Amino acid sequence: MLYGEHLTKVLLLFLYVSLPGKLIFDKKYSNDDYASLLEVIQLFLKESKTTAKPTTACLAVAGPVANNQAKLTNRSSWVIDGQALGKELGLERCRVINDFVAMGYGLLTLNEEKECVVLQRAPKQRDAPIACIGAGTGLGECFITPNGMGGYECYGSEGGHAEFAPRNDVSSKLITCSTITFGEYINHYVHFACSTILYYIG
Repeated sequence: MLYGEHLTKVLLLFLYVSLPGKLIFDKKYSNDDYASLLEVIQLFLKESKTTAKPTTACLAVAGPVANNQAKLTNRSSWVIDGQALGKELGLERCRVINDFVAMGYGLLTLNEEKECVVLQRAPKQRDAPIACIGAGTGLGECFITPNGMGGYECYGSEGGHAEFAPRNDVSSKLITCSTITFGEYINHYVHFACSTILYYIG
């Protein structure tokens, strides 16, 4: 299986023997050096020197996904089409998902005793929804709900691009201070998004 994660400036690619299998090759590539995702993947497979080509692929991308296609938030020249990529690469299946959908499903694999830090101790409801928020290119958000069959379904969102709305005097001063200090940056991005205050300049 081929797994890829598209970040702002780099593409991370991983090749596994099987699922949940053994990682046999991985590499990081600079997006600016390539004209398309297909070009990078073809190079990656060549450099892996594997004798057996992958039959499936999952590509996690920063941006909204619809009909197995995505136009990247920070690389508009790259339009990722899972069906077209699968055909070009000879794959049986190629699925494109939002990067935080991948993050959400990844949460389900964590060892809570060894890989998690508890911020607030409270009784845990095993069938309750799960929220995931994290800073990346912007402010990624997703939520996970039980599917009624013992598993979960994850839903991505672009909530981090929502406008930051001050609710009191303190948050109004935060915008004023940030505008004075980072005015050129804020003017470049036109609006004052939640991700701006929580990640970029926060």
